[in-house]
Amino acid sequence: MSKISIVVVAYNRPDSLERLLNSLSKVNYLNEDVKLYISIDKDEENIKLHDEVVKVAKSFKWNYGEKIINVEKNNLGLKRHILQCGNLTEKFENIIVLEDDLIVSPLLYIYAKQVLEYYKDDRKIAGFGLYSFQRNPINNLPFYPMNEASDVYFLQYACSWGQMWTRNQWNEFYAWYENNNEDFSSATIPSNVKSWGEKSWLKYYIKYIIETDKFFVYPQNGLTSNFTDKGTHSHK
Repeated sequence: MSKISIVVVAYNRPDSLERLLNSLSKVNYLNEDVKLYISIDKDEENIKLHDEVVKVAKSFKWNYGEKIINVEKNNLGLKRHILQCGNLTEKFENIIVLEDDLIVSPLLYIYAKQVLEYYKDDRKIAGFGLYSFQRNPINNLPFYPMNEASDVYFLQYACSWGQMWTRNQWNEFYAWYENNNEDFSSATIPSNVKSWGEKSWLKYYIKYIIETDKFFVYPQNGLTSNFTDKGTHSHK
């Protein structure tokens, strides 16, 4: 069966990072060797906060395999940081990507292994969401996916609250991105997605999915939850 590595995306939220890492320590990894890669973007305005994030990462004990910590020397910003982490599929092949304001279910890895084995060779699948929407992300109305005796459902909408990519899925997106990362004016995508700023990587992935007629697989019952802690795209 395919191996999966976990990539944690961190930036200036030490308490959030610690909460996520603690939840990852409670996941059932099926006695497999699982690499944990913690990528920390540089906070150039608050060095003390940045150093606290690094301290949390270094002090966290990972009992399931190799722990790798990458600390950026300069600030990348969220979009570049996610794109850089996505490119880790070249090294790790299959990756679960988790931003630091998430918490995960103990069943995360079991689900990821099962859904990966089932859909990994399906060219219509552009990625795997680990979150399950409670509200429609376009109009913010309550969202209830149809349950037709299936564990999953499909959307032409990418996930940023816990996602998994194979090397092929990411490479196909990234090849498209390098030639389609400018004009959104004529894109057939929801108007609210068009309005997202240049720091958003997600709007490019959504545009890619729609233009190439691909889908994200989502679980009926989510394996991640988001705390919407104050950060780049959340100001509460």
